[in-house]
Amino acid sequence: MPFCPDCGYEYVQGSTVCSDCRRPLIEEPQVTEATEEEWVQLHSLPGPVYAEMVREALARVGIPAVLRQDALSGALGSKGASAVGSEAVLLVPKRHRRRAAKILHEMLDHI
Repeated sequence: MPFCPDCGYEYVQGSTVCSDCRRPLIEEPQVTEATEEEWVQLHSLPGPVYAEMVREALARVGIPAVLRQDALSGALGSKGASAVGSEAVLLVPKRHRRRAAKILHEMLDHI
């Protein structure tokens, strides 16, 4: 299955370009030397739906992000977005923290 080398999304056979990044898809992952990456908390968001929106926006510009949910959000699934006290945290590589924070704040300004 082809996938995007930037955002990592997998596509159906026959796809040639990432619909988010507009990059050509590749068939095989590129092997690079593994390095220890320090991940830092970007921001807490009120549930996984909001966090997933931000994660996708970051992926479009090549910033990896990991979504960490609390037990309440995970148990309720997408309904966790409105559960009182539910929380989702986005983690990004430290080297991308400033750029990711800028993108997040630009998104929040438009809400």
